[in-house]
Amino acid sequence: DDLESSLGRVPTDEEWCAAAGKINAEALRNAIDAGMEAKNQLVTSNLRMVQGVVNLYIRNGLGSQYNAGDLMQEGILALIRAAEKFDPSRGFRFSTYAMYWIRAAVKRSQILQSRVVPIPQRLHETHKRVVRKEKELRTELGRSPTDKELADACELSEVQLKRCLRAVGQECHSLDAAIQNTLRPDKMAGGGG
Repeated sequence: DDLESSLGRVPTDEEWCAAAGKINAEALRNAIDAGMEAKNQLVTSNLRMVQGVVNLYIRNGLGSQYNAGDLMQEGILALIRAAEKFDPSRGFRFSTYAMYWIRAAVKRSQILQSRVVPIPQRLHETHKRVVRKEKELRTELGRSPTDKELADACELSEVQLKRCLRAVGQECHSLDAAIQNTLRPDKMAGGGG
């Protein structure tokens, strides 16, 4: 980055070699090619891990309404990202590291695809916490918790709780759907009065 900023452009292989010390351009190109080949091999060898995560989501009903191809694509992009960021000197296996990235990407994709109008991931996580706390309180109290009890358990205000439930609970309706008459008969035009 320093070399690029000092030159004001992307440096050539020869300029990289001169900045790095005693290495020739041919050796640098070979090292870069070997690194790219190793990354490609690492990704190709672990594609079944992505397939396994996607199948798990679909089998558990978490991804049934989503396109498996889209989930696979997100998982593969996460696998590539994991291959680029992986540091073997930390002592972890690549599969352990990559699994985190793959699951997070598939889950994020699922959240984004689950609604016509997407909600922020933060709001989705808050809603999951509210649902979990509601189940816990229902078991503990033997009844449905009040909004105040639920808000306190989730460390939210009642207003925040209601906003969260309203935002996540809203459904989209087709503009082509038939409009139901919601007026009372006595308020309709010509309807007595």
